[in-house]
Amino acid sequence: MNKIKLLIIGVYCIILPFELFSQSTEPIYIPNNINEGKNQITQAVDFIATDIHGNNHHLFDYLDDGKFVVLDFFFTTCPPCIQSVPILNYSYIEYGCNNADVIFLGINYFNTDIEVINYENNYGSLIPAISGVEGGGEAIVTNYGVHAFPTIIIIDPNRNIINQPSQYGIGFWPPSLLSSELINADIPKNPCEILSPISTSLDNEINNEDRKLLKIYNILGQETEEIPNTILFYHYNDGTIIKKIIMEK
Repeated sequence: MNKIKLLIIGVYCIILPFELFSQSTEPIYIPNNINEGKNQITQAVDFIATDIHGNNHHLFDYLDDGKFVVLDFFFTTCPPCIQSVPILNYSYIEYGCNNADVIFLGINYFNTDIEVINYENNYGSLIPAISGVEGGGEAIVTNYGVHAFPTIIIIDPNRNIINQPSQYGIGFWPPSLLSSELINADIPKNPCEILSPISTSLDNEINNEDRKLLKIYNILGQETEEIPNTILFYHYNDGTIIKKIIMEK
């Protein structure tokens, strides 16, 4: 009986983020001074930018290293952007937490570092984010001709934007297509460190001298306390994200 329950939990771990997006019908469209013609670009535009935690990111360096890059264009008060956090977190974990073949970056439009940090804390986003103001995200949004939020694109190592565009511009819609777009690109999954799905003690795992537990997230990307018999994601300061179920008899 216990095995059946665990199997059901595992299935919901995969299905829930996709079901969450059935309620999102369209992105938020923001008219601006961006040239509409740029919505048709098919090649990546290079950038060097600093995320909200002070890490530098050079797009073409990632691509020249053979990485695929997923760019998520968002702003902090955009409801469908907030709804997209779980599916982005899910793919970020499934494809190695930026330590494998795919680099995920959030590109913010018109918010400050502090506002994006609050967004990350409030909604549990795991993806490194570049703010619109201090980080230079606004210039990146302009160069890619983005009007609709969220817009998500996938760039291959040859600097091609390889996802299918939508009526809203260069990004696909809805965001729930991210997993299938990555599969269609033949990118191998390489999940972040995942321990055995059943653990009876956290002592040896969390009290590791070499790392510190930062936060615990539920499957929706929301910060939470430890909850027995529930799939949770443990985020450590070395970038490791571990999925666990702490069984309590």
